[in-house]
Amino acid sequence: MKKYFFSVLLVISIIGTLLHFTYKLSNYNFLVGLFSAINESTWEHIKIGLTPLFLFYLWEYFKYQRFNIKSIALSLVTFISSVIIIFYSSLLIFQKPITIINILLFYLSIFLALLTYFKNLNKKSNNNIYYIITLVIILFYLLGSIYPPKMFLFKDPVTKTYGFSFNQVSK
Repeated sequence: MKKYFFSVLLVISIIGTLLHFTYKLSNYNFLVGLFSAINESTWEHIKIGLTPLFLFYLWEYFKYQRFNIKSIALSLVTFISSVIIIFYSSLLIFQKPITIINILLFYLSIFLALLTYFKNLNKKSNNNIYYIITLVIILFYLLGSIYPPKMFLFKDPVTKTYGFSFNQVSK
């Protein structure tokens, strides 16, 4: 299981890292932007981790017939909260974003999400709260770049804008 865990960690980390660049490389294609980072906001960095996590959950389901909504919901919450807590804690400590530290913190958040997923995989629960949590996260994932709330997590610190810049989006 350790070998599988670290293989999954590596693949998710690589996909997440590549998704940081795919929107610009696609000439600002709207469909690519739905699952790639479209700006430098915290939300978009969360999104590039969610995309490969969602793909991993699908892989787990279709390859191994593993589906545990509790495990999925808790790992998603772990990933999102750890990105936010660790990133903003590092800003407090270093007083500015440091790229290499941010990249390592992104990988740490993926590690914590996968650890949570695998630790809860055999703890069954069909409590509706886990379905609701997962559904809310998926909705934010799908709509957060199109209709971003006007809050700090969604604000691009470089351009001071929120979500898609539709004058850049290609057809």
